Amino acid sequence: MLYNNIVLIGPMGTGKSTIGKILSNKFKCKFYDIDNEIEKNCGLKISEIFLVEGENSFRKREHKIIKYFSKKNGVLISTGGGSIINLKNIHLLRNNSIIIYLYTSVFYQIKRIDNINRPLLKGKNYKKKLYKIFKIREPFYHYIADIIINTEKKIELIIKEIKKRIYFIENN
Repeated sequence: MLYNNIVLIGPMGTGKSTIGKILSNKFKCKFYDIDNEIEKNCGLKISEIFLVEGENSFRKREHKIIKYFSKKNGVLISTGGGSIINLKNIHLLRNNSIIIYLYTSVFYQIKRIDNINRPLLKGKNYKKKLYKIFKIREPFYHYIADIIINTEKKIELIIKEIKKRIYFIENN
């Protein structure tokens, strides 16, 4: 394999965790969901970290976990939606990984997510907040991505396309 790791990036509701689990089985590699690893590491849910410590503290924890897992080899990593706004995270992830941006429109994000457990979407006008977050982060996703995959289709087609695109990159 040309790259040691595969990293999935994208906003909430794109299927990073679901697709990551399936791909890790297909590629026979270990799967790490950064948000889950943060929760395991500190014993709190992401929403609790945001509530008690704030977003800055969460981002520091996120960076620490990304730093740890980016040093591993032969793994598949699913990042949190906002992890790419930290340039240090971008450099760590790009070091030895192929980066796959799982894209979906805000319309589909709204259909897929449960905003109750999403700290950045608390309160009224969560749809408006989602559009704002997407607009800010979208350029970062494009900047870091080696591959962009639209996830507004059946999961089998998404997996097939990812495998095909990785194979193409590694053999050209």
